[in-house]
Amino acid sequence: MPINNDNISDWNSFAALTEAVDPNGQRHISGLYFFFMTDYLIDIAHGLLVDLFRNPQISRDFGGTKNVTDFARFRYEYGHNANFLNKEQRDEIYTPLFGRNVGHASDGSCEFTQLRDALFKEAVDFSEFSLEKKNFALRERLRMAHGALREYLREFHGDFLKWACVNSLSKISQDYAFKVFRSKHIAAAYGINSALGIDWPYHEDFHGAKIVERLASCCTYDGNNKITRDGFVNLQRTALKGSEAIAVITDTETYDDAIVEKLIEKCCAWYFCLRSWSAQQKVGDYGEEPMQTTKFLPRAAQYGAR
Repeated sequence: MPINNDNISDWNSFAALTEAVDPNGQRHISGLYFFFMTDYLIDIAHGLLVDLFRNPQISRDFGGTKNVTDFARFRYEYGHNANFLNKEQRDEIYTPLFGRNVGHASDGSCEFTQLRDALFKEAVDFSEFSLEKKNFALRERLRMAHGALREYLREFHGDFLKWACVNSLSKISQDYAFKVFRSKHIAAAYGINSALGIDWPYHEDFHGAKIVERLASCCTYDGNNKITRDGFVNLQRTALKGSEAIAVITDTETYDDAIVEKLIEKCCAWYFCLRSWSAQQKVGDYGEEPMQTTKFLPRAAQYGAR
């Protein structure tokens, strides 16, 4: 289906843009990118349920039979059911496409990252020049970099990744893991007096980041690094902007001015969010090695263009 709205602000806009619940869609990889970047939320949510079920005195109220049944399925079928893939199983989906999953980002040496960074460079270069200076060479370099990443993504998009997005990762994330974070009953068990809305985490919410930080510190989540609210805000923004960009990248076939401007807008937004988030990371922590800004120095700046 053509893109009618390329901005994600809630579950409905996310599902429409990424086609995360449409088995016949063509933009599932944009949804997979969001789930890939926010993957540790699944581990935190499962860790919370492990603790709560082992210590039922912590929370006697889960909001009714439906909720506790859903949470029990997530807790006990995790890693034993195709709808509840564990971390190792989810990495089997992500790694061939995005590279080695270091916490919640791609390995900087994989082909996806190399093609993405090449497109970032051309998009930033293109955006630096005024309209009258955007010549054929700039447009051609952009077209080639975009085409290389688009074809890479399309090469991977088959029945298995469609199933992974629609039948597995969207369900475990949206219907189970995110539901844990939205539960006012689970929040109350850990001293949090407010809950998240139904459309979290598909829009930026600093309160949501505070809840993630708090709950991550309360469970048996075995991550290698402390999760902070600022770090999650930047991660969430990167996941959202990356999903929007990948959807546009996948759909773009022609290069008239309006389409090129949209492609540039989405790629630059993704790049600057990723750079901001990456700057918070250290080598060996969750994520890629921090981007070297000189690597992406706009061509206009390199040559003193105004």
